[in-house]
Amino acid sequence: MRAVPPATLARAVRRAALPAILVALAVAPAAPAQAPDERAAAREMSFAAYRLRVAVLAQSDAIDAQVFGVTLDALADDRCDRADDAAPAGRELEVLLIDLLLAFAPAYDPIRPALDTFLAELERIPTNDPALRGGRAGWRTEIDIIRRLPSTPDPCAALQAWQRTGFAAAKAPIPVDVLVNPAAQAAEGKLAVAFRRMAQLGVSAGAARRFTGKRVFAGVGIGLL
Repeated sequence: MRAVPPATLARAVRRAALPAILVALAVAPAAPAQAPDERAAAREMSFAAYRLRVAVLAQSDAIDAQVFGVTLDALADDRCDRADDAAPAGRELEVLLIDLLLAFAPAYDPIRPALDTFLAELERIPTNDPALRGGRAGWRTEIDIIRRLPSTPDPCAALQAWQRTGFAAAKAPIPVDVLVNPAAQAAEGKLAVAFRRMAQLGVSAGAARRFTGKRVFAGVGIGLL
C-alpha cells in the first residue's frame, strides 16, 4: 500500500473537519455586546463641551470683530428698518426674525469649524442612555441651525434684495423653518434633560451645565439660537 504524504493527509483532515466547524460556528451563541459605560459617555461629552469652550474663547476677538463690524452695524442700519416696516401684514415677525438672523450669522463664522468638530466628537461617543442621546440630538439640531445661516458682509442688502421680490417665501435668504420647527423648539429641553442626567452620572454641576451651551458661549457676543 502506497504511503500518503503527510502534507496531503493534513489537507484531507482539514477538509473533512471543515463542515463540522461551519456547523458549530452557525449554532454557537453570539457573544453578548458589551453595554456602553454611561458614566464614561457622560464624562466624554462634558470633555467635548470643555474643548468647545476653549475653542470659542480662542476666537473671542474674531467673534467681537464680526459683532462690532457687521452685526451691530446691521441692527442700526436704516435700510433694515425700512425693510422691516415694509413687511406684508401678518408677516412682520417673520421678516424681523430673518432680519435678526442675517445680522447675527456672520458672528458665528469664526467658530463654525469648532462646532463641526464638537459634533463629530459627540457622534463618536457610544451611549444607549436616552437622556445623553437626546442631548446629542439637541446639539445636532442647534449646530444644524447655525450651519443653515448664510453669512453675508451686508445683511441689510440681503434683506432689501428679498424685499424687492415682495418678500416671496421661496426667495427668503433664510428659511423661516430654521427656527420654527419641532426639533428646534425641543433642542433646549433636550439639553436641559442631558444636563441633569450627566450630573446623576457623576459629572460636576459646572461641567454638566456647560453642555447646555450656556457656559460655552459665556462672555462672547453669541449663543445658541
